Amino acid sequence: MTKELRFIETIRLVDGVPQLLPYHEQRIVRTLAEGGQRPPFVLFELVSAIIADCAQRLEGVYKLRFEYDASAVYVPSCTPYKPREVRRLIPCPIDNLGVYCYKWAERSVLAVPSELQAELDADPTAELIFTYEGRLTDTRYSNIVLQDAEGHWLTPDTPLLRGVMRQSLLDSGRIREAPLNSEDLAHCQAFRLINAMLPLEI
Repeated sequence: MTKELRFIETIRLVDGVPQLLPYHEQRIVRTLAEGGQRPPFVLFELVSAIIADCAQRLEGVYKLRFEYDASAVYVPSCTPYKPREVRRLIPCPIDNLGVYCYKWAERSVLAVPSELQAELDADPTAELIFTYEGRLTDTRYSNIVLQDAEGHWLTPDTPLLRGVMRQSLLDSGRIREAPLNSEDLAHCQAFRLINAMLPLEI
C-alpha cells in the first residue's frame, strides 16, 4: 500500500446511534497498519463530530460515510438510507481473489464487464456475484449469506472483503463460513446481502 491510497468507511446509524463501531475501528487500524501507519483520528470522536454537524434529526436509518488515509479525513457525509431490493444474482468470474481486499475508495477493479451491463440495466433487482475458480465471493457492495436446506446461514469462506457485518455475525454464531459455489447459490433456500448498512434480516 502507498500513502496516496484512500479508503472508505461507511457506518450505519439507527436513530443517530452508530452501529458496530468497534468493528469499524478494528478495520481502520488494520488497514492502515498494513502500510505501517496509524489513523489520524479517534473514530468515536470523528463520528460524533459528523453527527453533530448534521442539520437534520437523524430519525431512522442513516448512512455515515467518509474517505480517509493516514493524513486526514475527506468528504464526510450523513444521508438517509434505503436499501435496494436485490432478487437475482448474476455470476461474474474474476481471476484474482485479492482484487478488493481493502475498502479502497478507488473501485474500478469492481467495474461491471460490458457483456453483463445490459443484464443489470434490464433488471434493477439484479446484482453481480463475483466468483473465483467457481467459488462464490462477494457482490460489488456486500458480502453474501445463503440459507441451506437445514436452515443454517452460510457465508463463503473466500470473500473479497471481510466486512464488519459479516465478522459480527460470525462472532455471534448467527452465520458460519463454508466453501460455496454457484450450485449452492442455485439450490439455496434463500440468500441475503450483508454489509455495514445491511444487517441480516430474517
